[in-house]
Amino acid sequence: MMQYDVSILTAFALYLLAMLAIGVYYSRSQQRLSDYILGGRRLVHGSLL
Repeated sequence: MMQYDVSILTAFALYLLAMLAIGVYYSRSQQRLSDYILGGRRLVHGSLL
């Protein structure tokens, strides 16, 4: 049972680190709040539906 707890905690920690790394990577491309809100004006029309 303890083996499963360690593997679950390890997977969760790796997931959190991956999400943090992705957030840091993409946050560097945001210059202003309007870039964040408007998606950098790069959304295609189909994604708005």
